[in-house]
Parts: sequence; structure tokens; C-alpha cells
Amino acid sequence: GGLFNVMVTSMVGCAQPMALSFPFERPVFMKEHTNGLYDVVPYFLSKFFVEIPVVMCQTLLGVSISYLLMALQSQFLMLWTANFLLGIASASIAIMLGCIANRVSDAVELFPLAFIPQLVLGGFLIQMDQVPKFLRWVKWICPLKMAGNLCLLTEFREDTPANNQTLSDNSVTRGKEWLYATILIVMIVVFRTTGALILKRKAAHFM
Repeated sequence: GGLFNVMVTSMVGCAQPMALSFPFERPVFMKEHTNGLYDVVPYFLSKFFVEIPVVMCQTLLGVSISYLLMALQSQFLMLWTANFLLGIASASIAIMLGCIANRVSDAVELFPLAFIPQLVLGGFLIQMDQVPKFLRWVKWICPLKMAGNLCLLTEFREDTPANNQTLSDNSVTRGKEWLYATILIVMIVVFRTTGALILKRKAAHFM
């Protein structure tokens, strides 16, 4: 439960500001793109490189406080890395939603559709074997679930029956840390690329 709260804080804390601010920034981009000042690719890359240190500091602060107050047994670096990747992936989803939405109110309405299902299907509120089989594939495109797997693997890294049962209950497999981290990185690339393509198409119509 404690790890779940830490991750939800990282997810919402990194995603919500992006979902709310990006629709305000988009008209400026449209105007400057129309004037030929820059294209979608450098705009998205510059936003990404500005976000990285912000998300790093935000997740580092949250994880540091939680790590000390909750007396977690995790490897600190791996716990922070999981939350950092979760924050970037969540921000990527928020930017994609911001590209889809025409108004801030639209982005606010889309936000729960993208993040509330993660709370349900992330394997924390209900176990994955309780989820209908035709929905279980969703966990592979759920940043909260992939980051949760990494956090559970570092918190319960000792090979004991109790730890193994906890990992099994949450559908986590030992030795697949790189798989979960790679999936998170792929999701970051896919969500941001999708957002860039949507924005590029809207910019073309704007012209």
C-alpha cells in the first residue's frame, strides 16, 4: 500500500501539470510554427529535455521523504528510477492528451480516462487474476503497473517464501527488471511520438 501511494503521487504529480498547461502553450506553438520559427520535432525535444530535470527533482523529493518515513527496504536508486520513469511516462500521456484536446476543459475530462483505469488494472487494488482475461493485456501498456513491478522487485528482492508469494500475488516475475524498464521507455517514446504526430497534423490544418 505504501509503495502504491508513492507511485500514484509520482504519476499524478508529474502528469496533471502537463495536462493543464499544454493546451495553453499550444496556440503559441501553432502561431510560431505557422511563422516558420520551428517545427514539431525541436519543440517536443526541447520540452522533453526541460521536463527531465523537473521530473527528476520532483520524484527524488517524493521518494526520499517516503523512503525515510516509511522505512522502506528497497534499493533507493532503483526505487527512484522506477518513479522517475513512471513520472516521465505519465507526463508523456498527459502531453498526448493535451495534443488531442482543443481546450483545457477537454484535457481535464480526458485525464481520468487515461489514469483511473491504471489504478484499477495496475494490480494493487485488485489482483491481476481477478481481472477478466480479455482485459489483462492492458497491464503491458500501463505505466503504473510496470513501475509497480520494478518497485516490488526491489522492495521484496530477498528470495524468501513470503516475498515470493507477494510477487506472485501481484503477477511480478523475478529477473525481468530490464523488461519492465524497457517497456516504460518504449511507452514514453510511443506516447510522445503520437502526441507529436497529432500536433503536426493540427498545425498543418491551422495553416
